[in-house]
Amino acid sequence: MSTITNYDYLLRNYYSSNRLARKSYNRVNMKSSELASADSAAIKKVAKTLKDMEYNSDNGVSIYNNVKAFVDTYNNLSENADKDPTMSNWKRLKKVIKDNSSDLEDIGISIKSSGKLEVDKTKLVSCSPEKIGKVLSGDNTITKSVMDYAARIQRSAKALVNSKNTSMEKNSSA
Repeated sequence: MSTITNYDYLLRNYYSSNRLARKSYNRVNMKSSELASADSAAIKKVAKTLKDMEYNSDNGVSIYNNVKAFVDTYNNLSENADKDPTMSNWKRLKKVIKDNSSDLEDIGISIKSSGKLEVDKTKLVSCSPEKIGKVLSGDNTITKSVMDYAARIQRSAKALVNSKNTSMEKNSSA
């Protein structure tokens, strides 16, 4: 597995399904279902990367950038999630994060009062890669649950986008 150390490049790859959604100035003009689809696809990819990543000292920059991407994609999804009625799985995803908050805080990821995540760079960088890996890698981790709920959110959002597109096509042909 290659190591990508450039954060912006990494984020572009995670938002490959809709690259416009990664920038806040583009997000203001997008529909909530489009954002939900793009954000859930991105967080699913980040979670898979974190789950499968090799956690060793040679991979420090990549670990940090992927954790930061996880936090940023989660926060993007959270901004939009409460506005979208199809986001029932969002509550389950938030619960996974909340239920694992002490493990996340141990590696430098905290939940702010707004519900968004925040990275304490100093704490994260000072953690051993093995400790971070115990929280984020493998099959019985936070990332596996995040992948599952993100996939469900993405399916719901895509279905909503497709149903809106279908109804728009019917209205324009009538």
